[in-house]
Amino acid sequence: NVFIASSDNASELQVVSAAVPALPALLGILDLASGSATADALSIVLSGDTAYMGRQNSGAPEFYAVNILVPAQPLLTSALELDSDIRSLDISILRNIAFAATSDAGNDFQTISVADSAAPALLGALDLADASVDLVYNETLDRNFITSSSDTQELQVIAPYP
Repeated sequence: NVFIASSDNASELQVVSAAVPALPALLGILDLASGSATADALSIVLSGDTAYMGRQNSGAPEFYAVNILVPAQPLLTSALELDSDIRSLDISILRNIAFAATSDAGNDFQTISVADSAAPALLGALDLADASVDLVYNETLDRNFITSSSDTQELQVIAPYP
């Protein structure tokens, strides 16, 4: 199955069956209807039976945990207000921490505990001096690789645990 963070305001999470690659089929959807009806989902990362999603800042939570055990019926597990767009997400499965690249100018990089998917919690944040755009976490290296819109620091490498 393919899990998609969507700009469709009635189905921000879309689950597509690709069992027959020539005939992909919509299997399930989840509407993250809260706050602004026009806030798009921007990012998604999977860990086991949970999809973690980030969406635009809208006065409603921007970080979501969704149970995807039954892909045709995704269920909202929890939500966390971060007060900024979550442009990109990745996760450390070993540490149970989600990493977020956000639009918050003072806290571009944020860490979120997902040890309990029913109660995610903000652990910390870092100002990268410019808006982070995308990130990738490498579990083996224990490093985040972050791109930004900075003219002098387009790529930044962060060791979350020195």
